[in-house]
Order: sequence, then structure tokens, then C-alpha cells
Amino acid sequence: MQRIDRLRTLTKQEIQKVRFVFAPTHPVLAALDYRSNDLFRYTFGSEDQLSNKILIAFLSDLLGIRIVRLQIRESEPVKTNEDEKGIRFDLLVEIFDDQGREMVVNLEMQNYRMKGSLSLRSQAYLSRMVSSQIIAGENYEFCPVIQIMIVNRLPNMKKHSHFTHQSRYCVMEDHILMPDERCRILWVEMDYLNEMDKKSIEEWRMAEKILYMTRYSLDPEKQEVIQELKEKEEVIRMMEEKRMEFLRSTSMDIALMRTRFDEIDEQKIYEKGQRLGKKIGECIGERIGRQQGELIGERRGELIGRQQGEEKQRRMLQQMLSIRIPMGEEEAELLQQLNGDEPLLLSERYEMIKTSKDLAEQVHEIVNQRRNSTPQPKLAVTV
Repeated sequence: MQRIDRLRTLTKQEIQKVRFVFAPTHPVLAALDYRSNDLFRYTFGSEDQLSNKILIAFLSDLLGIRIVRLQIRESEPVKTNEDEKGIRFDLLVEIFDDQGREMVVNLEMQNYRMKGSLSLRSQAYLSRMVSSQIIAGENYEFCPVIQIMIVNRLPNMKKHSHFTHQSRYCVMEDHILMPDERCRILWVEMDYLNEMDKKSIEEWRMAEKILYMTRYSLDPEKQEVIQELKEKEEVIRMMEEKRMEFLRSTSMDIALMRTRFDEIDEQKIYEKGQRLGKKIGECIGERIGRQQGELIGERRGELIGRQQGEEKQRRMLQQMLSIRIPMGEEEAELLQQLNGDEPLLLSERYEMIKTSKDLAEQVHEIVNQRRNSTPQPKLAVTV
């Protein structure tokens, strides 16, 4: 608590020093939705300190227990037979509270388009979590399990005022819970947090803050509240840091993939240039000889194709680097020095480039390697 209070009193300069920046959000980052499966898993389910802290804070408040540690489990259970329907949990985690109790929790970020099968889907996932623990020949003993279904809004639900709903085993007449209950489903409707901004953020529960950020981070009408959450709540800043990590990691993977595809495109352009060159050569050859004309056309087409491929690689590389450093005329001129496979070589050194100075050093190193490996003409020696 003292740490959180201290964070609330930091100045902009102090916050920037600890990597929480007030600068406008990167345009690509602003399009990343926490509700997408990949970003949801990366934010809440990565096996690192940030994700652990976010998930512990969220589940502790949502379930009303004090979680002291957790462990991410395999999200794709092995089939017991070939006819069994395969499933893949969004996030499967084993948690331990301060009383030494253990529980297996599955968090599912559900797409509203699947509303027709939500109920059956949740029960199937819950059943698989139980059946995977039961061993033949032993008693029906298993670790308590809870299925958390996170949705925008539940279909066919009567009007209510809460954002969570419990599905539990109980006697229908008096709603008394059955003894030794170990299975339950918790439905979470994020749309019911829409009116939270009428209260002071200090009055919000931790789960409400995290879910509000998850649901409304891209909503233009909620940006004032979102900004306040970022400034006042450490866990929300952790979520944003995870989102930025996801952007950097994904951008790097995509850039390298596209660069390799560009190599294929470059080869196609080269071949196209050859065919074009032959046609040019045939036309020129009517006057200066077919053989000589084809040779000139092929060389011209090869040169055009190579130049187009290299320029496309440079543009892709410039877009990738702009995520990390400002790309002005000086940086663009540096990239123009790269030829052939050199843009691909620079993309493989992406993690080493954090400033414009780093970029200049890497480009100069690559260019110098090329110059040193180029055979120098021998000088004639006269006696």
C-alpha cells in the first residue's frame, strides 16, 4: 500500500524515469485490444513477474481470497482418444492462497459471436478440468476448479446491476450449497462497468479497474478515465507495459517474416525484370542485333528488379525501426547505404538498436564489412 501511495505522488519526470511515460500512445499500440486472445494471454498469462502480479491482483480481488503464488499450466490438454473433441483454454492457472489451499482456475475471454454455445462451452471446459484430475481405480478426489467466463454482455440475461454471476451446486428450494462443493462457474459481464466512472477511482475494486481497462481501453469516450487509471494505479501501468512488450515482440516477428517474404518478392521482380528485359532487348535488337539487345534488356530488367526489391525492404525496415526510434531524414539516409541482403542483416540486429546512434553504428559496421570483403584491384608493378 505504501508503494502504491508513493506512485500516486510521483511527478511526470519521476514516472518517466521508471518507464511509465505520459507521451501520446503509439498509433499501433492504440489499436491493440486486451480482449483479443493473443494479447489477453500475453498480458495475464506470460510466465514473468509483470503478468504474475497482474493476475494475482485480479484473481485475489475477484475471488475474495489472498493468493500468494500461482503457476501457469498447459492450456491444451492431451486427448485421451482420437474422437475426443480438442479444446484450448485461453488461460489455465493453478493458484495457492495464504491458507495453503489450492485451486485450478480457467479464464476465458469469450467472443460475443459465440453466444449460442456459451453455456455448453463453459460446462464442457469445467468438466475437462475435473476429469483430467481423476485417476482410474481411485476415489473421486480432485482439486477445486473454477471457470471464469469474461464476456461483454451475457445473452438472454434479465436486467440486473452486478457485473458477476455465480453458477453453483445448491438445493434449488432454499439455495443452500451442497456439501464439499468443488466446481463453480463465475460469469463476468464487463459492460456493467460502463457507469463506474460516476464514482471516484479510489472507490473502485481492483478487479473493476482491471476489467474496465480491458473493456474500454480503446473506447474514445472513456479515454479521460483510462488516463486517470494509468496515472493512479500501478497494476494498470503494468498492463500497458505488457501491451507495449507485445507490440515490440509482434512487430519484430512480423517485420522479419515480411523481410523474408520480400526476398521472395524480390526474386519474382527479378524474374519479371528478366522477361521484360528480353522484350526490350528484342525491340532494340531489330536495329543493333537481337543477341546484344537481349543482353542489354536483361541487365536493365535485373537492375530495375533488384532496386525495387531493395527499396521495398528499406521501407519495411524503416517502419519496423520507427516503433523504437524517431525516423528522420538522417536515419532514412543511413538505410539508403544498405544494399542486397544488408537490410535483412540489420533487421536481425533489431534488439541492439535503441537509439539513432545505435542505428548509425550498426549500419556503418555492416557497410564496412561489405567494403572489407570486396576484393581490391591489384596494382601493376613495373620494374
